[in-house]
Amino acid sequence: MGFLLLYGAFALLLGLAAFALGVVSLPMLMDRKVDIVTALVTSLWVFRENPGTMLVWASCIVGLTAVAALTWFVALAVVFPVLGHATWYAYRDLVAG
Repeated sequence: MGFLLLYGAFALLLGLAAFALGVVSLPMLMDRKVDIVTALVTSLWVFRENPGTMLVWASCIVGLTAVAALTWFVALAVVFPVLGHATWYAYRDLVAG
C-alpha cells in the first residue's frame, strides 16, 4: 500500500510539473515569435501567479478526459476542441492581455 501511495504522489507531482510547463507554452509559441525557454518560463510564471485557478483548470482537463475515456474516447472529438479553445482564451487573458 505504501508503494502505491508513493507512486501516486510521484505521478501527481510529475503531472503538475508537466502542466505547469505547458499550460500556456504552446499558445504562446503559436502566437508570438519566442523561443521555447521563454514560453516555458512564462508558463511557470502564469502557474505561480495563479495557482488556484491553474489547479482548477488542471482538474477540469483531467475530469473531461476521464469522461471521454468512459465513452471509449468517442467524446474526445468534442472535449479536445473545447479544451483547446478554452486554453487559447486563458492564454490571451493571462499573457497577451
